[in-house]
Amino acid sequence: MTKHHFIPRSYLAGFTTSGKKDDRLWVLDQETGKQWPGKPNTVAFQHDLYIIENADDKEIPPNALEQEFGNTIENKVAPIIKEITIKGRLPVGEEFVELMKFIALLFARTPSHRETLEKPLKEVGELILHEILATPERYKNTIEKMRKDGFEINEEAGYEDMKAFIRNGNYDICVNQNFYLKLLLHSANIIAPLLMERKWSLVITDDKFGGFICSDNPVSLVWTVPMPPFYSPGFGMLNTEITVPLSKNFALIGRFEGEAQVGLATKKTVASINSRTGMYSKRFVYSAKKDFIWINKNGQISTTADLIKAIQKKISR
Repeated sequence: MTKHHFIPRSYLAGFTTSGKKDDRLWVLDQETGKQWPGKPNTVAFQHDLYIIENADDKEIPPNALEQEFGNTIENKVAPIIKEITIKGRLPVGEEFVELMKFIALLFARTPSHRETLEKPLKEVGELILHEILATPERYKNTIEKMRKDGFEINEEAGYEDMKAFIRNGNYDICVNQNFYLKLLLHSANIIAPLLMERKWSLVITDDKFGGFICSDNPVSLVWTVPMPPFYSPGFGMLNTEITVPLSKNFALIGRFEGEAQVGLATKKTVASINSRTGMYSKRFVYSAKKDFIWINKNGQISTTADLIKAIQKKISR
């Protein structure tokens, strides 16, 4: 098995104490409330996440996509982000395009987005299973067609056996790995042009407020106006805002409305962006310092200790 980092190590380096990949960052588990020191190489990975299965072409190795992410995309963008942190301004031209492609892929390649992509496919698969088992005749016809198509059939399992098996829920519906990879790349290709149409502001903070945090799902998309519950924002929709922490001291805010700006973040802005980053995370939050600020449900600026207490209180219920 191979480690596939869904949050690039070169990007996570910006959330270490020194900004280097081999330095330390802090990891907070929002499910358990535990916090510990780690390094970019030890977090935000999943084994074989981008593996290409059954590659017939020997020129395409199983880890080709992961290598492409690392060697081409991340190596292009790491210097661009570094330049932003040095000059305090956003790139233009081709470098801006590469940055937007990186953000699109940063969103599309996470396990969180994989769940979003796969959920409707699994729901359709569930419906198909129940349709197949609706009558013995339909089940028989399906089995005969599968046999003709060359699928291996368990001859010992009859209609009633399969119906009981499905009813008990003792199975998982899995999306084909290579199909998932196509969806991932397709999502990134759709999102990137929409990001380029937004007006991006750069907000800057020093270490006084603890800095911006990162997470296992760091691209956040929210409404800027009140909307009905369960009405999700989209990357191409007006009245939406995207936040992306670039490092512990720099973050991006992208909107269709207004004007792009560069400015210093207030304490509340840092806390608000951190709250959003934490809220949209799947599980883990990464920070340069052990303590960071965020906004609690009462609208007050709180500390990491307060967040851990809130998590532990939720667990104990």
